[in-house]
Amino acid sequence: MKLLKHDLIPLVPLRGSISASGDLSPLSYLAGALEGNPDVYVWTGDRNKSGNPRRPIPASEALKMLKLKPITFGPKEVLALVNGTAVSASVASLALHELHNLVSLSQVLTAMGVEAILGTAESFSPFISSVRPHPGQKEVARTILSLLSGSQLASGVAGSPTAAAHGLFQDRYSIRTVPQWLGPFVEDLLLAHDQLVTECNSTTDNPLINAAAREVYHGGNFQAVSATTAMEKSRLAAQAVGRMLFAQCTELLNPATNRGLSPSLCADEPSLSFTLKGVDINMAAYMSELSFLANPVHSHVQNAEMGNQALNSLALVSARYTHTAVDLLSLMSASYLYTLCQALDLRAMHIYFTRELQPALERLVEDVFGVMVGGKVRMALLKEAVWTYVTHEMMKTSTLDSAQRFEKIMSGAQTAVLSFFQPPTPAPAPMPQCNGSMNGFVNGSNHANAGVKSSTEYPADLSFALHTFRDRAASTSLALFSQTRERYLADPDAMPFLGAASRRMYAFVRKELQVPMNRGLVDHPTPVPSAAVNGSSNGVSKEDRRVKKTTGNWISVVYDALRQGQVTEVVVECLRKGRERPAAAKTHAE
Repeated sequence: MKLLKHDLIPLVPLRGSISASGDLSPLSYLAGALEGNPDVYVWTGDRNKSGNPRRPIPASEALKMLKLKPITFGPKEVLALVNGTAVSASVASLALHELHNLVSLSQVLTAMGVEAILGTAESFSPFISSVRPHPGQKEVARTILSLLSGSQLASGVAGSPTAAAHGLFQDRYSIRTVPQWLGPFVEDLLLAHDQLVTECNSTTDNPLINAAAREVYHGGNFQAVSATTAMEKSRLAAQAVGRMLFAQCTELLNPATNRGLSPSLCADEPSLSFTLKGVDINMAAYMSELSFLANPVHSHVQNAEMGNQALNSLALVSARYTHTAVDLLSLMSASYLYTLCQALDLRAMHIYFTRELQPALERLVEDVFGVMVGGKVRMALLKEAVWTYVTHEMMKTSTLDSAQRFEKIMSGAQTAVLSFFQPPTPAPAPMPQCNGSMNGFVNGSNHANAGVKSSTEYPADLSFALHTFRDRAASTSLALFSQTRERYLADPDAMPFLGAASRRMYAFVRKELQVPMNRGLVDHPTPVPSAAVNGSSNGVSKEDRRVKKTTGNWISVVYDALRQGQVTEVVVECLRKGRERPAAAKTHAE
């Protein structure tokens, strides 16, 4: 206890235990430290100060530092110290603790993903889980639904749009089936948790002594398979969570699936900036390695100790690999969180743009076509037709640079106007009717078409008006988009449109961690004037004084916060507040 209190930690080999007769090798180094073995080493030094870095010193010196006498072990004491699953169980417990946090984070990230992709909360309706009542599925659905409370981007949430007007009626599987995908692994992790709790509160020595009955039992409680199976389930769960985040992230970066966002989420022009393309590649690398680690360890058991330990658990090996899986999943989670914040900023910027574009286009439609349209009702219908076309086309043209994009959209919008002015098609002539005699057919077409004009002519000046509309609409759209983008990039803030969890996590990344929105090529780090480095503003532009990092380094800021527990604190806050708002999380259907 004194060694732990003073952060003097025995150095234990990473490998060498098969966790059969307990973790004999690692535990022997702990026992060696207690006996002051000069060839067993102990870590010392301040973890936070570079002036006194961590270094190993002989155990004998460590005991002298604390004025402790080396322990001389009595009968069976050493055997009790080395013959057990303490190392496997503790390393496994640390891994599972982090994985619990990452699974909780993945549900917050999914809620953010629903908003970023303009998804629907209907996928998480309690009714869906009530007719397939797996406890894990029900919990995940309930959690994500509560996290979406207050969202202006996701449909099916109180106060949000009632239905999506952007392509697929149902979200893709990476969003829609999260409760069904993640729920079973939540159940597995809870079982793994129970296994490790039991293991940590058990006696794993051998032989065991029943002091009250004065009996000695020779058995195999040192076999650590409970820890192994807990870790195998945990690692498989880590892979499943990673695969879910990978699917969500790749769909969010792909303009074919991200519902109107730019390719690789660039904030400038698609032909100029590839922004998060490197993140897409990183996620694939992390996913490949994480999938490899999902393979079981226990199936690779070998004979040991001349065949005596023919069955051995490999629990410590499995626990170590689970820590590696946790690290990879942490990298994926940090990368996806950074990506989500970028996507939410682009959504917010688009909303501000469309709020200015719609009235501007409506004024333009009235100005150009007003003399040709009779009445306010027909004018409203024309405005609606044009705006519907424009909004749908903006979903499909995000791969184009702005000038080309709006030129294409407004050229196509002419079709919507043309359709509006198209004269009604004359009704087809009815079949001749017999009047009772062989030669007495009556052609009723003259009667049926009475009063219907057969002319297909449009208004005489429509052609000129269409060209005028196209040119002015394209230039107006481009100007408004450029102005909106410039204003938003100067002070990005997506919070007014976000649900409770997304708003809190977005604020944490942007305000507390100070990780900025990626503005594109302009944010590429370049050498800055010496005055900017020294803190002087004389002759140095605001742009030169801006802190710039590579995308990877900004993600590292998020990753470090995740590994240090800061992100988990935010997740717990989101989950707690979500449980306090059951009514606000209900969908319109309910």
